[in-house]
Amino acid sequence: MDIYDVEARLKRALEGKSEKDRNLDRLPLNDRDLSGLDLSGISAEWADFSGSYLPGTDLAESKLSDARFVGANLTNADLSQVEALRADFTNASLSGASFRDAYLVGANFTGANLHKADLSGAVLEDAEFTGADLSHANLTGVEILGHELDEALNLPLSWLGNLLHPILKARRQKRRDQDAEK
Repeated sequence: MDIYDVEARLKRALEGKSEKDRNLDRLPLNDRDLSGLDLSGISAEWADFSGSYLPGTDLAESKLSDARFVGANLTNADLSQVEALRADFTNASLSGASFRDAYLVGANFTGANLHKADLSGAVLEDAEFTGADLSHANLTGVEILGHELDEALNLPLSWLGNLLHPILKARRQKRRDQDAEK
């Protein structure tokens, strides 16, 4: 795809109102300055944003499955309610980014900076966090199924609470059941 086709599709997506116009699927958008743009509600599945500069960009409610954000700067970006299955955020700067209620099954956050990121309510099944910085991240109500977090750096204490909550809840219920039997 030549540069003119990429520019035309990007312009159409920024100006478009219909779902067809808001489509950036499979587009090579790597190494671009897309900071502060309103890309909310777009479809950018299999798109490549690697190395791009996206601080403050609004990607809320977008479809980003299999998209690549390797080494991208998404500081303070809005990725709330995105559907990003298998998205690759390896070594991305996601400090202060919002992934509120996002669906991130199989996403890769290896080496990513998630300092002060908001992941509240996100589904993180089989997500990878090896070497990620989660210091001061909001992890309230996340669904943490099937992934390894033992190598993630700077896990906030709230994460431990999310891990232990189902265990403690089950133990409390077991004690109540035992007390009721007496």
